[in-house]
Amino acid sequence: MDLTRALEQILVPPPAGPAPVDGDRFTEAMACLPAGTTVVATDGPGGRFGQTVTAVCSVTADPPSVLFCIRETSPLHRAVGENGCFSVNVLAADQRGLADTFAGRGLPTGTAYGFDDGWRPGRSGAPVRPDTAASLDCVLAFRIRVGTHCVCLGHVVAAGTGGGEALTYGRRSYGRHHPVP
Repeated sequence: MDLTRALEQILVPPPAGPAPVDGDRFTEAMACLPAGTTVVATDGPGGRFGQTVTAVCSVTADPPSVLFCIRETSPLHRAVGENGCFSVNVLAADQRGLADTFAGRGLPTGTAYGFDDGWRPGRSGAPVRPDTAASLDCVLAFRIRVGTHCVCLGHVVAAGTGGGEALTYGRRSYGRHHPVP
């Protein structure tokens, strides 16, 4: 049995129980959870797209894998599926402008999806931004639909760090990590 079919069997609805919480209430609660701010990007026959994404996490170090979640109606979702690759670019604390651009706010005139000369092709073919806090270049392993979104899992074929502090997003604003002594 292939992995996708196994996952489809795992993700069956649970037995009847309490009704799910209202979506607005869920969204408010999740806004309290700070997350790293990334730009997920892809390039290839499906087109060159990038989008600001905070729903990103590591899966395992053996093999090195990450996942991100994206609305199924996003052009990035379609393009990642057609291109078979993506990069996760962890934005540095001073890269709020990139986060806003790839979230659709303040897109410079004449710039397609905010790509400028700071982007380089990675091993997979996906655009990678070397001046970010970190970058992960991935080949798509599988996608699985969950409600309105899709979970995209990729195997990491290259990784780099820029040494800067990462930009976070929580309570609907940008920030940075402050260690607790």
